[in-house]
Amino acid sequence: MTTKTRVAIVGAGPAGLAAALGLTATEELRAKYHVTLFQPGWRAGGKCATGRTGPADVIDQNGTHYFFGCYDNTFTVTRQVYEELNNQWADFSFGTFDGAFIPRQLMVFKQFFRGRWTDWRIEIPTNTERVGYDTGILEPYEYIEEILQALLSLITGSSIARRLIPDGHPIGFVGELEAVFDRAVDAVAAEALKVLLDVHRKGAGDEVHHQALHDKSHGLRAWLWRVFEPLIRRDLDANRLWILFDMGLSTIIGMIADDIVGKGFDSVDAYEFREWLDRHGAQEITMWSPPVTTWYDAVAAYEQGSREKPNISAAVAMKSISRAAFSYKGSFTYQMEAEVGDSVVAPMIQLLQYRGVDVKWFHRVWDLVPEGEHVEKIVVEEQVKLAVDVYDPFVRVKHRRCWPDEPDWSQIATKKAKGHDLESFYTTWRGEMKTLVRGKDFDEVVCAMPVQTLPFCAPSLVADSEVLQRLGREVHAVETRTVRLFFKPTLAEIGWHGPSPVLSAYGWPFNTWEDNGHLALVENWPKDQTPQAIATLFGPMDAPLYPPGPEDQDYAPAQQAVAEQSAFAWCENDVGALWPDATSARNPLGVDWDKLVDLDGGVGPERFKFQQVRGNAGPNERYTLAAAGTLAARPRAHESGYTNLALAGDWVRNGLDVGSAEGAVMAGLQASRAICGSPKVVYGEDEGQPIA
Repeated sequence: MTTKTRVAIVGAGPAGLAAALGLTATEELRAKYHVTLFQPGWRAGGKCATGRTGPADVIDQNGTHYFFGCYDNTFTVTRQVYEELNNQWADFSFGTFDGAFIPRQLMVFKQFFRGRWTDWRIEIPTNTERVGYDTGILEPYEYIEEILQALLSLITGSSIARRLIPDGHPIGFVGELEAVFDRAVDAVAAEALKVLLDVHRKGAGDEVHHQALHDKSHGLRAWLWRVFEPLIRRDLDANRLWILFDMGLSTIIGMIADDIVGKGFDSVDAYEFREWLDRHGAQEITMWSPPVTTWYDAVAAYEQGSREKPNISAAVAMKSISRAAFSYKGSFTYQMEAEVGDSVVAPMIQLLQYRGVDVKWFHRVWDLVPEGEHVEKIVVEEQVKLAVDVYDPFVRVKHRRCWPDEPDWSQIATKKAKGHDLESFYTTWRGEMKTLVRGKDFDEVVCAMPVQTLPFCAPSLVADSEVLQRLGREVHAVETRTVRLFFKPTLAEIGWHGPSPVLSAYGWPFNTWEDNGHLALVENWPKDQTPQAIATLFGPMDAPLYPPGPEDQDYAPAQQAVAEQSAFAWCENDVGALWPDATSARNPLGVDWDKLVDLDGGVGPERFKFQQVRGNAGPNERYTLAAAGTLAARPRAHESGYTNLALAGDWVRNGLDVGSAEGAVMAGLQASRAICGSPKVVYGEDEGQPIA
């Protein structure tokens, strides 16, 4: 009789789930490995976790969650999960893959121009590729062509270009085109871009052509600056056109100057993104423009949550922006029918249980203890004793399996724990401590805990590992805050006209807005009090560089109070520029409280108490940063330094390297490969990954 290799996966966020799915992907692997997931509390998902709360079964989560259309790994894994559930297990309690995602094409940057907020709307075209089926990203030299093509389409479709006539002496090869095209800016710029495209296509990998492309891009940018510089402070169309051209051309100039085509994006990790743009001649108005700011906002790239400390690696920024802009499948981005916890995480857990994975709910890991080359012990707190053999984590809402916002106490024998938040990093409850031993209880370990929990949840491992010590010193994470508002009127009735947007670069601190009106369909609102619009706002939150330990019982409540105070202030002062008809005559800048749903019957500002506000405090809730110069501090999945330990999380060097579900899934799949040697491709990973 063959004994299975026992794999303990610590943490059931997207990384841990992906590792478990990778290790159980085939009958052969399931015959070889027995996988156990350890998770504190009663639900999975990490920062992607959701729960149903209150009499309306409203979904609660820690922020805005989009899946970009370039998330090849996440979509592929999720599709496979749904197909196996539907086809092999006849389980449709989570719906279907095609029904789980809602495509979005409208990108909106909020731009403050000449004393007022404006909407910069960009409709991103769809394509015929399908998420979960079609995969692959472009190479850096291919992105250069995509940038040039995008700029060509932009100038061809511009309504402003023909009325801009440059003055002064011609500049370089662009000036030569002025006489031919009667100095019409759109025609000259279009012809210049065609020249750049021709040079690029002739010279892929050719140093002489690269230098020519670099110089001609410089010339076109200088000529356009002469055209636009007098207008950018007073003409909104000219302002926006210049910003996009400056971004595109400066990126091409920098990619060639730094030989990113030959060396890869990671070669410029030492530079902060705005620093890199500045280094290659971008104007300040471009570096601080809404399109650039949006990417900082989207990944909460602010050290310690401070507006004064934006920081994202140029390498990571360009990898993630270029993939999102040019490697998406179908639509630029997608929302989930029932949010990520119910639409993605829940079906993953259900399938893993069907596959025989042992999920240890209510198990909090307090240490990973190494001896020599191995992790020899895992110290675990069994938070409660169960009253059932197998804990069922789900509730049913509208015939759908969903995550509850608290455990099912009918399945729990330890009744004294009731009233304690068993998920909280700062909970005062303590259960029975146990020590698992290598060779008896486990053989291999996957550490899939958030990066800043490691000093508290694996102190012996961190103390023994220079790799993890450097990781902790250099790779940080940021706390975030979110508010969800439930409106009686429709989106159009509060002043937003057009399709649901992906919107960011708005006023601090709630700079990103997600339209969640579709969630009312999967919740249980009373018919006469169903919100017609649901808005989620998200942003970073001030916090110390390193979070306090679990003994600090005052920390999370204090951060929650900060989130609530800032959310109330935002409602009072910043609603009008986003939804002008959601305001009142009394306060044209703030929300009309009577337009908010409140099932508790509050009056006026009291209605704020019914809206959802979260201060995402503590190391387990923090969003991983990708600051300049930190890629080298990130170990790859197989680089823990211990023969039986693989690493998984969006903090692992995975090839995308930005805080995201996709980065976590990539790392989880790479961790499974490090253990089982599976040749399965992880789409978009960087060089140096373990290949069977």
